[in-house]
Amino acid sequence: MTRYLIRATLRREAPVAALAPLLLPQAPDARTEAAHRLVWSLMPGDAAATRDFLWRESAPGQFLLLAARPPTFSALLDIDYREFDPNLSEGDRLHFVLRANPTAAVRQDNQRGKRADVVMRALHSIPSREGVERAVLRPELIKREGTAWLVRQARGAGFALDVDKLVVDGYEQRRIPRPNARPLRYSSIDYTGLLTVTDPIAFIDRVISGFGRARAFGCGLMLIRRARDA
Repeated sequence: MTRYLIRATLRREAPVAALAPLLLPQAPDARTEAAHRLVWSLMPGDAAATRDFLWRESAPGQFLLLAARPPTFSALLDIDYREFDPNLSEGDRLHFVLRANPTAAVRQDNQRGKRADVVMRALHSIPSREGVERAVLRPELIKREGTAWLVRQARGAGFALDVDKLVVDGYEQRRIPRPNARPLRYSSIDYTGLLTVTDPIAFIDRVISGFGRARAFGCGLMLIRRARDA
């Protein structure tokens, strides 16, 4: 099935620039919600249709999408797109960036329960009386738990990570208000690194479907390019 890689950039003309603080506010939670709505406006068709695209804000006012449909016209965004059809082979080395929401199912009464933030789960395993240790260990836990999560994602997804060159940072927590419902809470981690393709078909399928959860809010899209040392 054809996929499209879309680049959308907030226009710089004065009328749009004047609206920029409203379209993309500075407060992180409000910005994520606003960006979510702005990106959705690019997708034509039924407003109630199931989301069939991944996206992220790659730079201030600039968005990248991987979608099953070409975008519609926007009075607010300049749009450029092309077909996404990478020609990959087993053994290819790729540089990647990924913003993901790493979670794991928590067992309750010997059954899989709701999903939990892997970093918070690790922090909460430290006794509360050792709160100082929690603060000191937090960066280490982000690296350890974030790495372990991505290694698990690679299994069966057609690639192997170069763990020694993996950068794991940018851990953030989000709280997105929703009408007539509890706020949506999720966390995200930014990954940068190198991978080796082991199964091109499985890998592309996974890139298309996305990694982790919170995909409607800018998580899950892996951006790839050939590594210089390939």
